[in-house]
Amino acid sequence: MHHSWTQSLTRSRYIWDIVLLVSFILVMSPHITTLTGHEWLSVVFLVPFAIHLLLHWQWITQTGSRLFSDVSQSNRWHFVLDSVLYLTMTFAIISGFLASEALFIQVGIDFTPDPFWTKVHHQYSNLLYPLLGIHLAVHWGWIVKLTKRVFGKGDEK
Repeated sequence: MHHSWTQSLTRSRYIWDIVLLVSFILVMSPHITTLTGHEWLSVVFLVPFAIHLLLHWQWITQTGSRLFSDVSQSNRWHFVLDSVLYLTMTFAIISGFLASEALFIQVGIDFTPDPFWTKVHHQYSNLLYPLLGIHLAVHWGWIVKLTKRVFGKGDEK
């Protein structure tokens, strides 16, 4: 039973990570989705973003609690990078809502965005692609291993 539970968790992580990546790419393409689409997709993006954090919460808390003691240099680097990515994503999301030109108006809230927040949103958003690229690169071994497990071509350790 334990084996089946871990396989389900592995598959869930894999599927939700793909959903997160695809939704990220869509959100980061306002030239394709339009500004209104970008803002609504950003709301939807919060779901896979939150699920990703919850599915990886054990690693986050275990690594974070041991950050300055018995965690490997590699995991320490991954944790710092992931934290920077998380904070950058959070700032991009919050500033995006504060810079919203369509979302609030469409739900009947009278809102005029401050140009300051638009500038902040663009600055943080522009950092996301390189940070995500680095994130995927440093976790590439885990991604490949997980892909093999999900498709039954790797060991089950």
